[in-house]
Amino acid sequence: MSNPNILDNLENDACFQEKIKIYNLSESFDREQESQKFTQKFEVWSVQPGIDVAKARFTGTEIDLCVICARALVSAGKSMTSIACVFCQLWDCLLGYAIGESEFLGLTRTALGLHEYPPAQFSPLAQQAQIDGIGSIINSWLTLYYWQANEISILIQDAGWEHQGLITLSDWTDEYPENALTSLEAYIRLIEDQHPWAIYLCPESMNLSWYYDQLPQSKERVE
Repeated sequence: MSNPNILDNLENDACFQEKIKIYNLSESFDREQESQKFTQKFEVWSVQPGIDVAKARFTGTEIDLCVICARALVSAGKSMTSIACVFCQLWDCLLGYAIGESEFLGLTRTALGLHEYPPAQFSPLAQQAQIDGIGSIINSWLTLYYWQANEISILIQDAGWEHQGLITLSDWTDEYPENALTSLEAYIRLIEDQHPWAIYLCPESMNLSWYYDQLPQSKERVE
């Protein structure tokens, strides 16, 4: 049977109270260490580029997701050469060639520029035509970024990430690696949804096999 006065005795025991104080200090130190580790991990994680779930947008400044397939990475900012990945550019060029153009959607940076010719060398009418053309390309790009946001939202839902705040880039690319087939499927969906008139010019463009058949080595399918 326990001594009812044992707790009173311990409370008055200086040695015991010192041990309690040391234990509490040790626990406090451990909690502080864990808190610091968590904070450091969060700071590293928070500055990494990723996908903002609420906005369905990529948070990187030097890289971005392809505006069509939303899987492959492309350069952004000053180093940007195209808003689409190499696969989506390929399909766009093939459709462009079929209707007599170098590309169909105008996905590359050169679509916006005057190339090597300065505006002063053009007549006012030609300059205005160039400006109108650039405006048309910009509007087309804005439409493609809306498409990208919709694709990102769909992929977020498919992966069950809709309740997360931010998806890291590594998690995104692990779940949705880039490849030619998913790129082509996204490209065909885009054309069918945003540019149905192109189907009248090239009905075959709705078939996956048609794009592969346009390649120089058509038997060697891109995987």
